[in-house]
Amino acid sequence: MSGEVLRIGVDIGGTKTRLGLVTPGGEVIAEKTIPTASGVTCAEHVTRISSSTRQLLADSGKELSDVRTIGVGVPGTADPNTGVVEYCPNLGWDREPLADHLESHLDIRPHVLQDSRAAAWAERLFGVEPSVESFLAVTVGTGIGCGIVLNNELLMGAMNTAGELGHSTLYRNGRQCSCGNRGCVEQYVSGTAILRRALEAFPDDFGGRPILTQTVFALAAEGHPPAQRLLEEALDDLAHAVVNAVNILSVEAVILSGGLCVYEELFVSPLRTRVLDLAYEPWRRQHKMDVFASRLGPSAPMIGAAFLDTALHQQRPIASRHHPASLKGHHAAPPRPAR
Repeated sequence: MSGEVLRIGVDIGGTKTRLGLVTPGGEVIAEKTIPTASGVTCAEHVTRISSSTRQLLADSGKELSDVRTIGVGVPGTADPNTGVVEYCPNLGWDREPLADHLESHLDIRPHVLQDSRAAAWAERLFGVEPSVESFLAVTVGTGIGCGIVLNNELLMGAMNTAGELGHSTLYRNGRQCSCGNRGCVEQYVSGTAILRRALEAFPDDFGGRPILTQTVFALAAEGHPPAQRLLEEALDDLAHAVVNAVNILSVEAVILSGGLCVYEELFVSPLRTRVLDLAYEPWRRQHKMDVFASRLGPSAPMIGAAFLDTALHQQRPIASRHHPASLKGHHAAPPRPAR
């Protein structure tokens, strides 16, 4: 052991995975980014994460014995009791034993949780003021995620699916989503969706620039009317989804993180304005609820992942939905119909 006991946070995204070496005070002292390859299996990607973790430690002059805990945030539903990724539609992972895979490589049992919940926990520990006890941590990147903190506790829900803002239905019979439903929020507002909508609306206006979401924002900043209209529509869609969540949960803040939240003037500020325009009058007149970008920036999910042990320590175990006792007096849901 070479000194201070450290933590490792892993944030698996739809296109890239970030690994960070984090101090007990939440400071990221070293990090590494690797691509999340399309079509890669969970086991294959964990192998890459493991080798990258060892490289990160070696480059920092550290050893595995310096690491107290490892946490992994995934862009989907994960069972914190078993470390199994239950469902991750954007990566095509279904009931994957991620914790087992990683432990077999590093001999450390990792904590696994949804990435947006990891971001929410980072906000609770190192982001928002202590007086803010209930908030949504909305991640806007390749997809849309949402972690919920109510009365200073991370909300999991009875089925471990609390906060699925990205898979809330925005338009009935709308665009097909990778989750199997139609009209989900992330099919209209995520970085992936914004780029797709731009290519549908003005494919010839990229002018040889990279086919990236960043280019759409650059066009809007330059005064390109179609790009500006597209962002206005996307922001309006997200504002309606956020207002619905605030109406149900009565939180006092919506904290934005993820790749799109670096655009303060084009994204964060107009979203705040639109949310407050749509607000339910009793909470608008209190002037208490606010929408703002995380001061932790895109690192929030990675930092929160490094502290998942502290988040999960306070949680009651979630009863397995496959256990017969949990279905007493009920019938199992029928299979999803073909769409």
